[in-house]
Parts: sequence; C-alpha cells; structure tokens
Amino acid sequence: MHNDNYADYPMSTTEHKANRTQNGQDWTPRDALIELLRKIDSGQEVVNELILCYTHNDASNPSSAVTYTCAASDICTAIGIVESAKWLLIRCANGDL
Repeated sequence: MHNDNYADYPMSTTEHKANRTQNGQDWTPRDALIELLRKIDSGQEVVNELILCYTHNDASNPSSAVTYTCAASDICTAIGIVESAKWLLIRCANGDL
C-alpha cells in the first residue's frame, strides 16, 4: 500500500499499548515514525526541524551502529534539539514529566 498522507493511517495495537503505558520500550521504530507522520499530515504538529537518531545492524560490525538523519537549519540548532531531547528523556526517566 502506497500512502503519501498518513493523517488517517490506522493506529497499530503496538501504538495503542505504547500510548497507554507511556513506555518507550513498547514502541517499534516504525510505529513511532508513523505516529509522527500522522500528526504532521493531520496538522496536529507543525515540525520545523527534525533529528532522527537510531541504531541499526552494521554487517561490518557485530554491534549496533548509531546514526542519524537531520533536517535542521544549521549544526547549532541540530545540537540544541538533541540536547533538549536528552534533557526531556532524563526528566521523564526521573518521573518529572
């Protein structure tokens, strides 16, 4: 199925569970991306800049490799987004959010 607009894309059972538990371990990377696309395409979120950080298997290295995709205006903004996200993750892990 080819879909350029995810505004009405159905929620998976995994996404329902992750929203209910608010636990990052319940998400799949694909479901997290589709949730963001749904929010963008429906107008619920207006995303100005985006950093996607992820791990993947690298055939030349038995451990997972970390990489990213960046849609930011400049390197300082990109680093600021990453640091702000890190701060939010720490606050959430500490139960502050």
